[in-house]
Amino acid sequence: MVNSPVEQSLLVTGFGYEHDDPWATNMDLFKDFTDISRGVRRLGAAAVDMCHVALGIVEAYWEYRLKPWDMAAGVL
Repeated sequence: MVNSPVEQSLLVTGFGYEHDDPWATNMDLFKDFTDISRGVRRLGAAAVDMCHVALGIVEAYWEYRLKPWDMAAGVL
């Protein structure tokens, strides 16, 4: 049986401060991805998370409600 790319991946996410519906959805994704991937990490800074993806340290990153400055820092 061949493993999916997600099963072979280390993932990164972040959680916002507001505990509302998007936060709950992200928690559900965190649980689901933790169950099927090699692991999910929370490093604490969106720009650092994106840099880890760019460097190939982790395979993917997701987070709800990023601010434009978070995205800009990651792109730089």
